[in-house]
Amino acid sequence: MRIIKTIPLVLFALFVLSLTKTNAQSIPKNTFKLDVGAEALRPLSAANDFYDIGIGGTARLNYGLTDKLAVTLTSGYYHFNYKGSGNYNLYDVNIIPIKAGLKYFLIPNVYVNGEAGVGLGRTPINYTKTIISGGFGWVYKGLDVGLKYENNFGRYDGFKNIGLRVGYGFKL
Repeated sequence: MRIIKTIPLVLFALFVLSLTKTNAQSIPKNTFKLDVGAEALRPLSAANDFYDIGIGGTARLNYGLTDKLAVTLTSGYYHFNYKGSGNYNLYDVNIIPIKAGLKYFLIPNVYVNGEAGVGLGRTPINYTKTIISGGFGWVYKGLDVGLKYENNFGRYDGFKNIGLRVGYGFKL
């Protein structure tokens, strides 16, 4: 619940910080950038009844197609603890996401992004799910803060979450 209450504050802070003058583009055309981040993930819908807030780590490779548009490749690891509620025999959820997408800078430092790919489930029942995610974020001097909505769907029902990612980027 605290995450939902802090979203308007984060949005306002991103807006104010985006107004600062900057001459540098976050991902210039024909260049690569690698950013590494930590994620806090909140399960949605029925998954929230069975799983605690998750944690994760991801690496994202960015390639600038133009000064405003970049192609992204993202992979990492997500972990959700099973709460142990009810008479269910469920397990912790571990997902290895492998996604490709686009990141578009609306104004300097503020972007929207979308990704699609697969999630490799690592539990006693290994599975593969389709992942679709979208979000927005703010970058400044290497720091990358983003919010996302992600839907993992396929066999064994879906698993939706919202996430806050804080990362740091390096030019390659």
